[in-house]
Amino acid sequence: MTVVDDYLRGCLATTLQPWLPPTSQWFNRSEDPVYWISVYRVYRVPYSNQEIHGRISEFGQVRAWWINVSLPYPELDFGFDALPDGTVRPKEGLAGWRAVNNGVLLLLMTPLRSDEEGIDPEVAARYRIDSARAVIVGVMGLNAAFEHVCEFSISGARDPSRASISRRSPAMENPGMYDVPTLEDESVFELMRAILEGIDSLDQYTQNRVRLALRWYQRALGERRIGKIGGGNVDALINYWIALETLARVGEQKVASSLIGALSAIHNLSQQKTGETFPISQIYQRRKAVIHGGDIMLSVTFELQQFLSDVFMDILTLRVMKLSTTPRTQKYLDGRAYNYL
Repeated sequence: MTVVDDYLRGCLATTLQPWLPPTSQWFNRSEDPVYWISVYRVYRVPYSNQEIHGRISEFGQVRAWWINVSLPYPELDFGFDALPDGTVRPKEGLAGWRAVNNGVLLLLMTPLRSDEEGIDPEVAARYRIDSARAVIVGVMGLNAAFEHVCEFSISGARDPSRASISRRSPAMENPGMYDVPTLEDESVFELMRAILEGIDSLDQYTQNRVRLALRWYQRALGERRIGKIGGGNVDALINYWIALETLARVGEQKVASSLIGALSAIHNLSQQKTGETFPISQIYQRRKAVIHGGDIMLSVTFELQQFLSDVFMDILTLRVMKLSTTPRTQKYLDGRAYNYL
């Protein structure tokens, strides 16, 4: 088993070697760097698409790699050992290895440094990865980073004979509902880069607000995989609303008013016309029915969730980041969002 493990560790390190940035890019120490890597499966992009094979994009302290490769990864065993006195103790160990089948993967890499200021290195790495994934799927659609295959830290990756790897975590959902990622469109990558690198240039208060909002947005995307209640996902509704509240609220103004004001400015509409075009107040009432009325059986359609995602991305890119891009909510100017309630 040890020989097999060593062989597969070497295979993983060999697979990752072409992707590793220069050590000096993220690390200032002479010691061997440690990287945190999260792997997602990309759906509806042909395995034979050579334009994306090995595509690497830099987003500040996150490196994204789209690759069609069968990637080996460690599988950890979580369980309990029964003790003679009747109690149990947790156990964790390497149960074996698995490998993804052929298909397009997105690997997100960030440095795992011990010198992060005032924060646990793993927490800092997860925040960077989560923000990057949230922006990638916000711009390109959920299929661009759909199924969470695994995550792990790796050291010694430049020497396959001594690579050390840890951690793993899976997730799953149906990709047929989502658009095909436009991996060949360079402007898409420029937009993602502008968002992720632009966050660091914001003032600290706004930067913290954006990162927290992206965390709730990411949670809204992820909660959809956990399950449905009564034919609609109220968890996604609440998560989207909290993400929007974190991002868009102005002073003591009510969230619905802040959202209507933001959409009014984006589309150059009056407040009244904006309210008639976008069902913000009606969604707020649904949020109240869940939070204050306990209505967990409330139906929340897939289309309504997509509308909330588009509102979030427009406020992030056009109002907070002040980027020049076409509003995603432009397609709802005919009032169609009311049909999703």
